Amino acid sequence: MKKIKKQCLLLAALIAAGSMSAFVGCGPKGEQVDESKSQLYIGNMYAGWGNEWLYKWKEEFETLHASTSFESGKTGVQIWIDDQRDAYSGKSLLTSIASQTQDMYFTEEAYYYDYVAQDACAEITDIVTEDLSAKYGENGSIADKMNPEARDYYNLEDGETDRYYMLPVNETYFGIMYDVDLFMARSFFVSNQSTATSTKFTNNKEMFAAGPDGQTGTYDDGLPATYAQFYDLMKKMKDSSITPFIWGGKYASTYGNRFMESAWAAADGVAQMNLNYTLSGSATTLVESITPASKSYDGKAYDTSTVTLKAEPTTITDANANILQKQAGKYYALQLVSNIVKDETNFDSLAFSGSTSHTGAQTEYLYSANNPNKQRIAMLLDGTWWRPEAKATFENMAVEMGEDYSMANRNFGLMPVPKPTADMVGTPNTYITSNEAVAFVSAYCPANKLKLAKEFLQFCFTNNSMKDYTRITDATMPYAYSFTDKTEKASYTASLTTFGQQMMAIHDEGHIVRGYSSNQKYINNYSYFADEWDWRTTNSVVSGKYPFTMFHEKSALTAKEYFEGCYAHHLNNNLWN
Repeated sequence: MKKIKKQCLLLAALIAAGSMSAFVGCGPKGEQVDESKSQLYIGNMYAGWGNEWLYKWKEEFETLHASTSFESGKTGVQIWIDDQRDAYSGKSLLTSIASQTQDMYFTEEAYYYDYVAQDACAEITDIVTEDLSAKYGENGSIADKMNPEARDYYNLEDGETDRYYMLPVNETYFGIMYDVDLFMARSFFVSNQSTATSTKFTNNKEMFAAGPDGQTGTYDDGLPATYAQFYDLMKKMKDSSITPFIWGGKYASTYGNRFMESAWAAADGVAQMNLNYTLSGSATTLVESITPASKSYDGKAYDTSTVTLKAEPTTITDANANILQKQAGKYYALQLVSNIVKDETNFDSLAFSGSTSHTGAQTEYLYSANNPNKQRIAMLLDGTWWRPEAKATFENMAVEMGEDYSMANRNFGLMPVPKPTADMVGTPNTYITSNEAVAFVSAYCPANKLKLAKEFLQFCFTNNSMKDYTRITDATMPYAYSFTDKTEKASYTASLTTFGQQMMAIHDEGHIVRGYSSNQKYINNYSYFADEWDWRTTNSVVSGKYPFTMFHEKSALTAKEYFEGCYAHHLNNNLWN
């Protein structure tokens, strides 16, 4: 068929007049609608992860199916990507999807059960359970390689019949991003000559101490293994005229909550942290008592209190799960944050500025590497999506200051949250997913587009597509990656950035809290668990505010008081009475 070309200005005029849907027109490279091809329209929540990975998938799929007919009288495919942050965010999209015009979506923070209850997603069981050997030369299906916890959650099986409506896209974490090159230049890595009472530092890799995992030869070598070493590290930074931290002050409470959740998981481990979602199992880290203690750092008292655990495990059920508010990891997370934010020398002045967004903090962090008017900043509190999100800043710096400041030439890592005490060192580094991205086909996708939409969705979760995603974003996907042998895996790993290599190592180790719950009480009270469970405490303690803000504003407030307030708040909730 003859290729139909329309001028962009004409399309813009038609769109403005309401005679055409906004997704029809010229693409970012001047691409125009070819009516001889099937058209697929995708809504992408354009946030930290950007869209480079999605355009890669688009181009690969269009090439693969250049001669495929998905509709009578049409050959080939054109994929149109509409990037919007707010309109396609998980919560907003659920309220508007019936009036949206996209065939499928990539979004974040979309609560699966709400989407299914509202019939917002087309069923995709066939493409999730289909064997991929004939199409893509892979053994098994998407379901087969999906992380088992994710599979149990997303498979809403009815008796013996599988039911899938959505697929998880990535594994992302929130925590301490650190400048590896700065750590090397200033000898901020912990030395194996350190003792229990004296932390020594080095930039000699041969002398790096084992990190919190207690093993040498892993990605956390030289990083602080305990809270005590971490506090010593911050002191050394300040003694070296380096500011330890920055974060987006505009979202200080939100970012603080996410970081504390990471610290909670790091202290309690996967099995104990998962109790907060399953509401079932044996709790072994419940606090019996707290022994007060403190240590002075440059004249400021840091809370170093320790806990005594209950001697016997407690069986957790729907009836008594509120006792999980007494988990030791929760207390230690509060203690860590209180020590960081009560000492104003630990962070940049913009960290509590309401005008400093997360991207503003990223810019300050990156530019501090060559800013004569302020101190260098060593660490950023953010999500693992921050590097793609700061792509424009990296590019601007490369133009202004040279390629040494480009994303490709700067070296960053995710610091595992240290263990609260020395006796915990050697337990696995545990991470908790944050802002999980998902993909689904809209229930409102036209019937003549459904096959194409599902085919593209399946393509996105093939082995090669997954490898492209990780190479582009540094993020892994919650599926098993396939390699022909160790040599191929080593070659692929070497193609990743240092940050991407660490993400792959975390993926392979598998010590990840995914936050899935199929517990009916949790599902029925999702807003309570999502909004209150982690850090809501009695109003008499903090006037309804959250830890990051309150510890900063009320220096007399202790981690113990906040911790006990959390238990009191949930003890009095009608859900448990």
